[in-house]
Amino acid sequence: MVNPAEAWHFHNLDDVTRDLMSQEFEANIVTGTVYQSKRFTSRGRADHHGLFREAIEAGTPDSLTAAFERDGRIAQTELGHRKVPNTAAASFAAGEFNRYYIRAICLRAIASDAQYIRVYRARRSAEHRATSDAIVGSQLLADQVLEDARRDPAAGGTPLFGVPGGPNSGLSIELL
Repeated sequence: MVNPAEAWHFHNLDDVTRDLMSQEFEANIVTGTVYQSKRFTSRGRADHHGLFREAIEAGTPDSLTAAFERDGRIAQTELGHRKVPNTAAASFAAGEFNRYYIRAICLRAIASDAQYIRVYRARRSAEHRATSDAIVGSQLLADQVLEDARRDPAAGGTPLFGVPGGPNSGLSIELL
């Protein structure tokens, strides 16, 4: 269950942003590069695209989390019968929704001839990482952040510019 205190607040989440998120998602479908959690069941994998489209169209990371938590879409156990963390759906949903949001905001900035976007905390959290706090308020080049956010998460690695800031960081970007 999603904790309301952990709700995300995307400053520029409007119809224009959602449309760009959708375009980015559909482009990944065409190229076969949509990232899916290893913790999805076969039902989770089958339902992923439709649930993600719904969240992009009118939802949030929280509504996407709730959708993944229903109907056996997340496995209960993984390697060696280890229990899957109860935060698995939320971590995946928030990370991927935010990644497409970041891509859309970069595209908006570039289209408006703005070179920079600003990092902000889009989700409140009780504990902040020092590395996250260090970049809040930073202005980054939109084209570089876009390129970084388009990298396949399955390939691993940390985002070069710190956004998204990794699991549960709560960082995102906004237009200046």
